[in-house]
Amino acid sequence: MPKWPDGEILELLEHHGFKLERQTKHMVWRNGDGKVYVCSSSPSDVYAYKKALGELKRVIGINKTEMTQGERRERKHRAKSQPAAVTFTPQSSTARPTMADQLANLFKKE
Repeated sequence: MPKWPDGEILELLEHHGFKLERQTKHMVWRNGDGKVYVCSSSPSDVYAYKKALGELKRVIGINKTEMTQGERRERKHRAKSQPAAVTFTPQSSTARPTMADQLANLFKKE
């Protein structure tokens, strides 16, 4: 029996009937249903065990890779704001004079 994979991976392989078919640079495991699981003989990555476990679960069917669309909630409809009514109010005689009026008063001929 190979040294790698071990732990949960080896338990899952044995539980689901996988037999080691061949081993060179990669180990090829096959079960009676025709499912094939391949992993490296010598892992070179610190996350190799985690990746191998995830891949085995996908092969077995424990983790589903198909994405299902969840239910969407109804979209909130915001009331469209109405533009404010613009009203024109003429200036009263007590209003401040405009700049043009002030300039006209300065240069008014007396």
